[in-house]
Formats: sequence, C-alpha cells, structure tokens
Amino acid sequence: MGSTPAADPTAWGAADPARLGRAPYPVVVVHGDQDEQVPLEVARSWWEQAGDPGRDRLVLLPGVTHFPLVDPTHPARTVLRDAIEGLLAPR
Repeated sequence: MGSTPAADPTAWGAADPARLGRAPYPVVVVHGDQDEQVPLEVARSWWEQAGDPGRDRLVLLPGVTHFPLVDPTHPARTVLRDAIEGLLAPR
C-alpha cells in the first residue's frame, strides 16, 4: 500500500475487501494475528460486513505474521493449504 492506515485512511478504506460485499462462493480468510503488513482489522472488517457465518470462515493464526502463509516450510502454510483443499472439495 505504500503507507500506513493512519497515514492514508482513504486508500486503506478503498482497499478493504468488505466493500465488495458477500462473495458468491464460500470464502476462507486465513490471517496471522501478528501480521505487520495487513492489519488484522481488515480481516475482521470483512468478516463482520461480508462474511456468511454458515458458509464462510475466518481463521486467525496466533503468533503468525504476514509472510509465513506463503513460506512452504512454515507450519502456517498447512492451514492455508487445508483451507484451499476444503474449498475445492466436492460438495
């Protein structure tokens, strides 16, 4: 984003996925609660405004920062992989 939410609240507000509304398909948001790149409030905002509790999930990973989710050697990656596989499983 090139700035912090405090420095540019307009840009951060415009990037909030909650503004897109409910997704037409199930969603799993996996977010580290120590993410220094994307504030946890972004995930929570989406969940509160657009998440469907009977269909969607918000998974918070304690102690996990931003990049472990894309590190294939980090245990957090397993949570992300399982979420994707769950979304792709036949219903």
